[in-house]
Amino acid sequence: MTSSMDPALRLYTEVVLTIFRYLDLHSLGRASGVSRQWCALTRDWNLWSRVDLKALCPGLEVFDGVDLTTHIDLAAYGLSVDDAPVLDKPRMISILKRCLSLPVEEDAGVTLLLIPKGLTLKKLIQLARSPKQGNSTPLGYIWDRILTEMGDAEVTETYWIVITNTIFKNSRKLSVVQHKDLVAHHGCEMPRTLEQAFLLVVTYMRDGKRLCKNDPLTYSRCAERVSECPVIVGGFSWEGFCVSLSGSFGYDYHGVGGVLRKLETTSIIETVKDENFVTI
Repeated sequence: MTSSMDPALRLYTEVVLTIFRYLDLHSLGRASGVSRQWCALTRDWNLWSRVDLKALCPGLEVFDGVDLTTHIDLAAYGLSVDDAPVLDKPRMISILKRCLSLPVEEDAGVTLLLIPKGLTLKKLIQLARSPKQGNSTPLGYIWDRILTEMGDAEVTETYWIVITNTIFKNSRKLSVVQHKDLVAHHGCEMPRTLEQAFLLVVTYMRDGKRLCKNDPLTYSRCAERVSECPVIVGGFSWEGFCVSLSGSFGYDYHGVGGVLRKLETTSIIETVKDENFVTI
């Protein structure tokens, strides 16, 4: 079909988008493959604004700005999600469905999580104890030096991540190098300490679920190092979660989870691409 015959180019954009609103997701996906022009039109934000990612991806957990505002007094802690990036939902469906097949212990799945601007480890410890709504989360233990070196490091802009809800299967008893290789093999990065701890706090705050729990005892290694040792987060018991250090080689309870960042970029799509996977 030549461009002169293409109805999508001969009609007003508003008319074409009105027609596209009547298409189901499968048909919309097929329409996106007609041409570059059609692909651009099918990615219009208004077509996807009402799409429920959680409904399309069973097993996915989502913590967005509404959840965070409901459960945390953001202003009281100098936090904000006003600058949160708008997700490209067509791309996100591909990413999330692929991520839900990651080999996570207990088939715990993944969470699409919004990290608010202004968050620090010290603020997280405070707000976890006094939620605006939901379950309070005590801090079981944190090594003083971790708090001294990392406690005031602030998130400079709001961002999204996809993070595994616990560690990868077969990631226990592995060295730091083996953990890095395993995480890279799954197209992910190691979680940062603040990201891992924030996931534990908001999940328990909203749902009363303890991730990286103490039965079986579970810690996830994180990307940062203190005193030449990787930081670990987990061991979430009734006393709270813990932030500590691991040695060069892990124990039975030291594993590692994975994170995807920069979700608005196309490079993530290439990272998690599966030739046997149909996006929509």
